[in-house]
Amino acid sequence: MRTRRLVPVAAALAVATLATFGCAEQSAGVRVGDAVVSEASIVDELDAYGNNEALFAAAGGSEAIRGDLRDSYQQSFVGDLVEQRIIFMLSEQIFDDEGLELSDADRQQAQDSISSQMTGFDDFPSDYRTSFVDDVARTNMLSDELGQEGFNAALLEKASSTDIEVSSRFGVWNADTLALEPPPGPAATAGDTSGGGEPLPTEPTG
Repeated sequence: MRTRRLVPVAAALAVATLATFGCAEQSAGVRVGDAVVSEASIVDELDAYGNNEALFAAAGGSEAIRGDLRDSYQQSFVGDLVEQRIIFMLSEQIFDDEGLELSDADRQQAQDSISSQMTGFDDFPSDYRTSFVDDVARTNMLSDELGQEGFNAALLEKASSTDIEVSSRFGVWNADTLALEPPPGPAATAGDTSGGGEPLPTEPTG
């Protein structure tokens, strides 16, 4: 069994196949408390990474995260991005609980940090760059305000006390381990879940 490992921003993006075509535009992809991100938005986020060749250049290109089916991605890649989205959603709720607000300076600091550490950031769609900067800026500010250990503890507490649901299309949320597990079903639905492949880029936290 995996131990609880919820920390700000998912670690390496690795690999098993998940198809991303045929989504229901308004279906909930991720629900964290009252906050909902649609399946379509999750697929858009996957595509923002999957279409960013510069991001994966050091790992041999984005083909490393592609699945066997047309328009599909490897399951571990999907799982790490969905976990990252859950962490960002939890962080935003903690941020609001703390009564914090982002300033232009906070955003600029986060953007400068991301740009210097994340090859390919400028190749993301502009709307995704904007939202990603805000997500990272909130985690940076919470780390400063609470300390890294305090922020990790707050994330664990918030995750443990919040109802979290994930579309079975992307995986199954395990409330005990606070991690996403591969979706059940035949290979035609979930694909090869054997994993493997080289680690891919990580996102900066500060």
